[in-house]
Amino acid sequence: MQINLISILSLTVLILYLELGLFVFLKNPSAALNRWFFAVSLVFATWSFGHVVFDPGSRLYGGYPFFPFAAASTFLYLPILIRFISLLTDLPKSNRLKKWLFRLLFAIGLTLVGFMLFVPGNIERIFFIDHFSATSSFSFFIGASYAYLFVSLGLLFFLLLWWRRGMNRPAEVAQFNIIFFPLTIAFTFGIISDLILPMGGVIGLNNLSHIYSVFWLGGIAYGMLRLRFFALTPALAAEQVIGRTNQVLFFCSLQGQVTRTNSFTSDLLQMRSRHIIGRKVSSFFAEERELEKFAEWAVSKGYSGPAELSLRSAKGEYIAVNISLILVKDNFEDVVGLMVFGQDNREAIKLRNEIIIRQQIENKLRSMSEVLEARVKERSIQLANSYKELQIKMTERLKVEEKIKADIAEKEVLINEIHNRVKNNMNLIVALINAHITKGNPSKVNQKFSELAQRVRAILLVHHHLYLSINYSEVDFSGFLRMIVGQLTGFYRRKDEVEIDLNLSEIFLDIDHAVPLGIIVNEIISNSLSHAFNLRGRKKGDQLPPKLTINFYQDAGQCYLEVIDNGKGLPQKFDVNNLQTNGLPLVEVLVKDQVNGVMEIVQNAGTTVKIVFPIGESRS
Repeated sequence: MQINLISILSLTVLILYLELGLFVFLKNPSAALNRWFFAVSLVFATWSFGHVVFDPGSRLYGGYPFFPFAAASTFLYLPILIRFISLLTDLPKSNRLKKWLFRLLFAIGLTLVGFMLFVPGNIERIFFIDHFSATSSFSFFIGASYAYLFVSLGLLFFLLLWWRRGMNRPAEVAQFNIIFFPLTIAFTFGIISDLILPMGGVIGLNNLSHIYSVFWLGGIAYGMLRLRFFALTPALAAEQVIGRTNQVLFFCSLQGQVTRTNSFTSDLLQMRSRHIIGRKVSSFFAEERELEKFAEWAVSKGYSGPAELSLRSAKGEYIAVNISLILVKDNFEDVVGLMVFGQDNREAIKLRNEIIIRQQIENKLRSMSEVLEARVKERSIQLANSYKELQIKMTERLKVEEKIKADIAEKEVLINEIHNRVKNNMNLIVALINAHITKGNPSKVNQKFSELAQRVRAILLVHHHLYLSINYSEVDFSGFLRMIVGQLTGFYRRKDEVEIDLNLSEIFLDIDHAVPLGIIVNEIISNSLSHAFNLRGRKKGDQLPPKLTINFYQDAGQCYLEVIDNGKGLPQKFDVNNLQTNGLPLVEVLVKDQVNGVMEIVQNAGTTVKIVFPIGESRS
């Protein structure tokens, strides 16, 4: 390791950067401007740290092993410096825009630093290390890096020049000069030594911008130590208070010429300060003669006002203001001028007018209130009489309601009694039928008795669903289908043998449709479970898993009931009119006569029985 001239200078400016940053920060750590100045000093110190140690025997980074610190600082100091300048100049006005501008530039800088540090060769190419000619290879990264640096520099100088454009006071101009010109010199030397000369083949002077920046920080230090900038001296504090106060303010000579004003007054007049200074103050008021009289009174008495006058803006608009005048004296009590001050009175006038309007409204309301009171009194008497009549009617209505409740309770008892009797009678019929099932009867006879008992149970199940319904007039037929399928699969001992697929819409049917349909469904499902899945005589490979599908839905005023099985099907010469049994003939009769429907039997890999019948205003 070895220390050369650049190392000594870098170490010197590193210490200087840290001292200046700490000095400003410790003056007022709570001030954002002081904190960001410290951040600027810290990043310049990091930049200088990259050049402190020099190793002549190493080719890495031109002999500076800590050069990546300097390279990273080159990309990160600009957003931090722009953030400091934006706080100093208060530009742009939006604090949110200031923050997002810094975040955007800092994020781009971090991205470029990542590409530079983790892609071999990028540091050497962008900083002309071991490449001292204009033939240095160009890449997208290098183009993006230079674009980022020059756009950031342009934005920095744009903020400073924008700040200068709004300055009128000598103290502000001096502060601008201390910041702008040393910064311009530092950047000019940096661009020449770090970019232009290396591209032209001149070596030995590149990567020295961290040293040139001493000009700028030195200017800031001089402004702080000698001119007391950023220290908020009483004079500077007075300047800031005058410049930022939200009151109309004119400083005038004794002859009435304006010598100074503030930004609030300029905004009201919609004119720049330089166009206001030098003109007679009375020319800005609609009541010029009245203001001149107030000025004469103030000169003789020392004070005049307040008075309500109107400012006249550059666009001819009149602005109501409340104005006072006072003499301005020096330390020897000599009169040096006149100060015209006041406030925008538009809101006060608006409020006063609103108060007047409200008072008028209150007077009207008071008179209306007296009329209303008389009407209310009259109406109260009418309401009292109406209330008595209403009480009589309410008493009568309560009696009627009590009678209705008693009738409903009686109806509930009767319905419950009817249901119990129907259930008992049905169960009695089932018991009588079951009594005829004996071991001495042939099996077919016992089977017929069992099927007859099941038909009665189906009718009993319909009545059970009718009793459970809300209005006692409609049956939830989809619920009935689920229960009858469960009964029949248990009755025929097919629960574990046949797969049941139910596709049921929630449809409510009246009792005239529900009872015959209950018998129909009982017969069709019974036929499928007892006959369709008797697979004796068929080859084992041809047998499909037994499946029974029931579809029940409504469409365009028609109700559709489909019972589909994949069993062995009906005989080839099947004719429902020539059957010896009474199951399907009964179904056909019930479909035609009871529900006014149509039945269709289709044989295709099993048997499909499809029944279509019209329904009225059934709920679904």
